[in-house]
Amino acid sequence: MKKIKTICSILCAAVLFIGVGKILHYILVDDTSSYTRLTMHELYHADSNIDVLFVGSSHVYQSLNPEITDKIFQRNTFNAGSSSQGMDGSLAMIKETLAYHDVKEIYLEIFFKIATAESNKERTQLTQTYIISDYMKPSVRKLQYLLQASSKDYYITGLIPFRRNWEKCFDLNFIYSLIKKKQADDYINYRWTKNKDDKTYYVTKGFVANDAVITEEEINTTKNKTEIIEMASISDDWKNALQDIITLCKKEKIKLTLFTAPMPEFYLATQKNYSTFSEFINDIANRSELPYYDFNLCKPEYFSTQDHSLFYDYQHLNTKGAAEFSIIFSKFFTNKLSKQDLFYDRIEKKPL
Repeated sequence: MKKIKTICSILCAAVLFIGVGKILHYILVDDTSSYTRLTMHELYHADSNIDVLFVGSSHVYQSLNPEITDKIFQRNTFNAGSSSQGMDGSLAMIKETLAYHDVKEIYLEIFFKIATAESNKERTQLTQTYIISDYMKPSVRKLQYLLQASSKDYYITGLIPFRRNWEKCFDLNFIYSLIKKKQADDYINYRWTKNKDDKTYYVTKGFVANDAVITEEEINTTKNKTEIIEMASISDDWKNALQDIITLCKKEKIKLTLFTAPMPEFYLATQKNYSTFSEFINDIANRSELPYYDFNLCKPEYFSTQDHSLFYDYQHLNTKGAAEFSIIFSKFFTNKLSKQDLFYDRIEKKPL
């Protein structure tokens, strides 16, 4: 009898903890503008199997529109990119998708800023991790991702999201306002309704559009900068996560392709050793017997990185640019365009 009471007490405490946790999460965590919340909901509740997966940073989720890629691939494509997504984040998104879908092809984006970011245990700003983990269903995969994504100092805030907003616990105005936003139909039904003033907005299956166009002021400011890609800063964590993705795809017999999304030509020109980074990725791809395509090498008659109307800032495609790129990307990978026709061999051969 004593054991039964003890077990019942533990179960009641667990139920109470979970219940209180859900309430605190609802009143303290403002995810009403989260793109990834909608992405993960669609991933878990997809009407059909996800056949083709795009994974990577904002250069993915703002570059490839499944409304377009579905039609050209003639398969169900899905964009699992997220802001500043680390390679460990891409690995987590791939594992999570494979748990629910029979994926046949994965297109993994490579961006030098992500590759040269700090190692996992050195991270002090974990937004890039939380915007994925907060919307993953409870699982060993989620726990593993959180434990490997940072030092132990951040385990609690990773596992208990409302802990990050603990100071808002007695801010009644904040709580009232948040509850009101969460009672809106769009939030409840996982929708995004574009307002007339919205420049950035969620479209579908992970794609986020931006209707802005880069200004001449930003172009001129960026052109005056010179940067060096710190090859020595590419961490073992990034390399290991990439190798884990390669190994996983080979094990599951999934076709894996590495690619780099296009950026404005004036920005790439500020990266004085970009060709060194390209050679580094090509070497990884060759050793792993994988294809790697850098869409910054597109010939201008197919996609012009000199056309500033295609970008909303010095790195990212806008709505118009994403539409054009989604078409070129899909046509190339469905053999409607040849490599010889579409690409220059090296960045040095591309007229600047």
